[in-house]
Amino acid sequence: MLKELTTFQNCQVVVNTYVDDELIKRDGFWFEQLKVDHGFLHFFKDDSVVLSVKVEGEKLKKEPV
Repeated sequence: MLKELTTFQNCQVVVNTYVDDELIKRDGFWFEQLKVDHGFLHFFKDDSVVLSVKVEGEKLKKEPV
């Protein structure tokens, strides 16, 4: 399911946050490593988690670090 997310180049991501289909926030950052673990995508930089995203079905939900 997430194989295409584990092969990446340039190591950057943009996360859009929506409330009721309205874009309320956009964050972008560089990362060094991406790990998939127990239903979460973890973005790492300098050996620390920058962002964790919970995988629920076909949607991804942002979780606080």
